[in-house]
Amino acid sequence: MKYNHGAGADSPAFTMVSEQHQPAATTTPASTLGDRMQSAGTGITPPTDSEETFSIEEEEIELPGEVIPGRGTAGEGFRLSNTADQMPALIAGLRRWKGMTQTQLGEAIGYPAQVIGNIEQGSRKLGLKTLGDLFTALGGELHIEFREKL
Repeated sequence: MKYNHGAGADSPAFTMVSEQHQPAATTTPASTLGDRMQSAGTGITPPTDSEETFSIEEEEIELPGEVIPGRGTAGEGFRLSNTADQMPALIAGLRRWKGMTQTQLGEAIGYPAQVIGNIEQGSRKLGLKTLGDLFTALGGELHIEFREKL
Protein backbone atom coordinates (compact mmCIF):
# COMPACT_ATOMS: atom_id res chain seq x y z
CA MET A 1 0.00 0.00 0.00
CA LYS A 2 1.30 3.46 -0.81
CA TYR A 3 -0.13 6.93 -0.92
CA ASN A 4 0.18 10.12 -2.88
CA HIS A 5 -0.81 13.50 -1.57
CA GLY A 6 -2.01 16.66 -3.22
CA ALA A 7 -0.96 20.18 -2.41
CA GLY A 8 -3.84 21.43 -0.29
CA ALA A 9 -2.88 23.93 2.41
CA ASP A 10 -5.70 23.31 4.87
CA SER A 11 -6.77 19.80 4.08
CA PRO A 12 -4.39 17.65 2.08
CA ALA A 13 -6.04 15.05 -0.10
CA PHE A 14 -4.40 11.66 0.11
CA THR A 15 -5.00 8.95 -2.42
CA MET A 16 -4.59 5.47 -1.04
CA VAL A 17 -3.43 3.07 -3.72
CA SER A 18 -3.54 -0.63 -3.00
CA GLU A 19 -2.79 -3.60 -5.19
CA GLN A 20 -4.95 -6.67 -4.86
CA HIS A 21 -3.50 -9.98 -5.97
CA GLN A 22 -5.80 -12.26 -7.91
CA PRO A 23 -4.74 -15.94 -7.88
CA ALA A 24 -4.04 -17.65 -11.17
CA ALA A 25 -7.00 -19.34 -12.78
CA THR A 26 -6.99 -23.07 -12.24
CA THR A 27 -7.04 -25.33 -15.24
CA THR A 28 -10.26 -27.21 -15.61
CA PRO A 29 -11.01 -30.22 -17.73
CA ALA A 30 -12.83 -29.41 -20.94
CA SER A 31 -16.44 -30.39 -20.47
CA THR A 32 -17.66 -30.96 -24.01
CA LEU A 33 -16.29 -32.65 -27.10
CA GLY A 34 -16.01 -29.23 -28.78
CA ASP A 35 -13.96 -27.91 -25.85
CA ARG A 36 -11.67 -30.94 -25.98
CA MET A 37 -11.17 -30.49 -29.71
CA GLN A 38 -10.27 -26.80 -29.23
CA SER A 39 -7.83 -27.64 -26.47
CA ALA A 40 -5.87 -29.98 -28.75
CA GLY A 41 -7.58 -33.06 -27.37
CA THR A 42 -5.99 -33.09 -23.91
CA GLY A 43 -9.19 -32.31 -22.10
CA ILE A 44 -7.45 -29.50 -20.20
CA THR A 45 -8.08 -25.84 -20.97
CA PRO A 46 -4.72 -24.26 -21.88
CA PRO A 47 -3.40 -21.64 -19.47
CA THR A 48 -3.56 -18.01 -20.50
CA ASP A 49 -0.48 -15.85 -21.04
CA SER A 50 -1.04 -14.15 -17.70
CA GLU A 51 -1.00 -16.56 -14.78
CA GLU A 52 -1.74 -13.84 -12.21
CA THR A 53 -3.68 -10.62 -12.37
CA PHE A 54 -3.58 -7.54 -10.20
CA SER A 55 -6.17 -4.86 -9.72
CA ILE A 56 -5.48 -1.40 -8.39
CA GLU A 57 -8.00 0.50 -6.31
CA GLU A 58 -7.75 4.16 -5.41
CA GLU A 59 -9.59 6.00 -2.67
CA GLU A 60 -9.15 9.68 -1.88
CA ILE A 61 -9.19 10.48 1.83
CA GLU A 62 -9.22 14.04 3.20
CA LEU A 63 -7.03 14.60 6.26
CA PRO A 64 -6.97 17.84 8.27
CA GLY A 65 -3.67 19.55 9.01
CA GLU A 66 -0.52 19.79 6.94
CA VAL A 67 1.98 17.28 5.64
CA ILE A 68 5.40 17.18 7.26
CA PRO A 69 7.97 16.02 4.70
CA GLY A 70 10.06 13.03 5.76
CA ARG A 71 13.59 13.68 6.98
CA GLY A 72 16.35 11.10 6.69
CA THR A 73 14.88 7.68 7.36
CA ALA A 74 11.73 9.14 8.94
CA GLY A 75 8.57 9.00 6.90
CA GLU A 76 6.12 11.77 6.25
CA GLY A 77 3.72 12.83 8.96
CA PHE A 78 0.83 15.17 9.70
CA ARG A 79 0.82 18.31 11.81
CA LEU A 80 -2.28 19.74 13.42
CA SER A 81 -1.72 23.35 14.38
CA ASN A 82 -4.31 24.84 16.75
CA THR A 83 -6.90 22.42 15.38
CA ALA A 84 -7.61 20.03 18.23
CA ASP A 85 -11.23 19.98 17.08
CA GLN A 86 -10.02 18.29 13.87
CA MET A 87 -8.45 15.33 15.73
CA PRO A 88 -11.55 13.11 15.26
CA ALA A 89 -11.44 13.65 11.48
CA LEU A 90 -7.70 12.88 11.45
CA ILE A 91 -8.19 9.61 13.34
CA ALA A 92 -11.08 8.56 11.08
CA GLY A 93 -9.11 9.45 7.94
CA LEU A 94 -5.97 7.63 9.08
CA ARG A 95 -8.02 4.55 10.00
CA ARG A 96 -9.62 4.47 6.54
CA TRP A 97 -6.25 5.15 4.88
CA LYS A 98 -4.77 2.15 6.72
CA GLY A 99 -7.74 0.03 5.58
CA MET A 100 -8.91 -0.71 9.13
CA THR A 101 -12.45 -1.00 10.42
CA GLN A 102 -13.56 0.61 13.67
CA THR A 103 -13.71 -2.89 15.14
CA GLN A 104 -10.12 -3.67 14.13
CA LEU A 105 -8.80 -0.38 15.51
CA GLY A 106 -10.78 -0.87 18.72
CA GLU A 107 -9.43 -4.39 19.19
CA ALA A 108 -5.88 -3.10 18.68
CA ILE A 109 -6.23 -0.69 21.62
CA GLY A 110 -8.69 -2.63 23.77
CA TYR A 111 -11.90 -0.70 23.08
CA PRO A 112 -15.17 -1.71 21.40
CA ALA A 113 -15.98 -0.36 17.92
CA GLN A 114 -18.66 1.91 19.41
CA VAL A 115 -16.00 3.83 21.37
CA ILE A 116 -13.93 4.30 18.19
CA GLY A 117 -17.07 5.62 16.49
CA ASN A 118 -17.60 8.08 19.35
CA ILE A 119 -13.96 9.21 19.11
CA GLU A 120 -14.29 9.75 15.35
CA GLN A 121 -17.51 11.74 15.84
CA GLY A 122 -15.85 13.92 18.46
CA SER A 123 -18.28 12.94 21.22
CA ARG A 124 -15.57 11.34 23.38
CA LYS A 125 -12.65 13.24 24.85
CA LEU A 126 -9.22 11.77 24.28
CA GLY A 127 -6.44 11.50 26.82
CA LEU A 128 -2.82 11.42 25.73
CA LYS A 129 -2.48 7.70 26.49
CA THR A 130 -5.47 6.78 24.32
CA LEU A 131 -4.30 9.13 21.57
CA GLY A 132 -0.83 7.56 21.66
CA ASP A 133 -2.34 4.06 21.60
CA LEU A 134 -4.47 5.02 18.57
CA PHE A 135 -1.50 6.40 16.65
CA THR A 136 0.60 3.34 17.50
CA ALA A 137 -2.18 1.00 16.30
CA LEU A 138 -2.37 3.05 13.09
CA GLY A 139 1.35 2.53 12.53
CA GLY A 140 2.56 5.96 13.63
CA GLU A 141 3.81 7.88 16.63
CA LEU A 142 2.43 10.77 18.65
CA HIS A 143 4.73 13.78 19.05
CA ILE A 144 3.78 16.78 21.16
CA GLU A 145 5.50 20.09 20.58
CA PHE A 146 5.39 23.29 22.60
CA ARG A 147 5.96 26.59 20.83
CA GLU A 148 5.94 29.95 22.51
CA LYS A 149 3.45 32.37 20.98
CA LEU A 150 5.00 35.30 19.16
